[in-house]
Amino acid sequence: MRNLEYKNRDQPEQTRIVLNGKKFPLVTTIVIWLSAEPWPGAKNLIEMLEVPEEYVMKLPYYPLHLIEPFALTNEELMKYGPEVGTVLVFIKNSKNQYQRSDELKKYEAEFSNVSPLAYDWIYAVTKIEFDRKIKIRNGVINMCEAIIQMQNSSR
Repeated sequence: MRNLEYKNRDQPEQTRIVLNGKKFPLVTTIVIWLSAEPWPGAKNLIEMLEVPEEYVMKLPYYPLHLIEPFALTNEELMKYGPEVGTVLVFIKNSKNQYQRSDELKKYEAEFSNVSPLAYDWIYAVTKIEFDRKIKIRNGVINMCEAIIQMQNSSR
């Protein structure tokens, strides 16, 4: 925004078109840490840089927007919305078959209507493959049915 104002300072009509009453979209970076270990890195800009102490107060804080599924409860993960929350809950519980089954029962409505994009994200992280026959019906995937079939075939 500051750059735009500086570049267009001699062309006020262009600045007004871009700035006058228009809302700019929020752009932010979110890091999703998919390890059971705590995040090992810095959590803000000041921690990322080696800055002399006298300059620290002059720098903006700029926190790192970090989501650590293994450090949060399933209820906290579901606050990210049904799509992202469902994926994060599944990933968090993917290693423990019994816990995963309990969570499927608890969030059955969400896991019964998983989008293909969410399914692909779950597969990319967990490498758990489901029967392609039940994959997509009416644009959504029933993960509950997929997991039950997977468990039955492994017996």
